[in-house]
Amino acid sequence: MLLIFTRFRARFLRLAGPKNARRFVDLCETYTQCVGKEAELRESGRVLGVNEFIPLRRQNSAVLLCFSLVEYILGIDLDDNVYGDKVFMDAYWAACDYVCWANVRTYIYNWTTKADCE
Repeated sequence: MLLIFTRFRARFLRLAGPKNARRFVDLCETYTQCVGKEAELRESGRVLGVNEFIPLRRQNSAVLLCFSLVEYILGIDLDDNVYGDKVFMDAYWAACDYVCWANVRTYIYNWTTKADCE
């Protein structure tokens, strides 16, 4: 597994634009922190309210990492000003939320269906 990540990292950093590479690395760090926070919450039995849950879910879903990979795959290096544009960010968060909530709905459906069958 380490070899796979090492090769991916080398190829990504060689081919990605500098802004895309920086965003991807930052998103990886944030993702890792949020996954750890979610694990701590589960262990402690704490359930977040919706307003606290949404930002955590957005960050630990890996959707934002995939968005960054799309930029890499398309060979573009979006300027930081694009991420400061309100219309772009509204679409960015809407797309992220669409995937996140679809996954939550699927998880809950599978969980309740399993409980009904037992």
